Amino acid sequence: MKDFIRNLNIITVILFLLLVVGCCMGCYTDNDLARNHGGTAKIELEKDQRLITCSWKENSLWYLYEIDSTIKPRTYYYHEKSPYGTVEGTFIIVEK
Repeated sequence: MKDFIRNLNIITVILFLLLVVGCCMGCYTDNDLARNHGGTAKIELEKDQRLITCSWKENSLWYLYEIDSTIKPRTYYYHEKSPYGTVEGTFIIVEK
């Protein structure tokens, strides 16, 4: 019976830690991860949307586009170059 209780306590602790880690990771969006912790985020524009510019406002990425059915789709890469090269993020914006 003592072994059962001990194993149950171990399982409870492991499940609690997994829950805490899952909640912490669930709080981050692709934007947050790519901007603050490095990594890559990808945005796919809808058909006939042409990217004009993009910019950050706090933790949100805003992008300006126009509707143009004559465009040839392009892919844009925005790469952060950090001073020490430790945390660098990349945003990929794809026109369709």
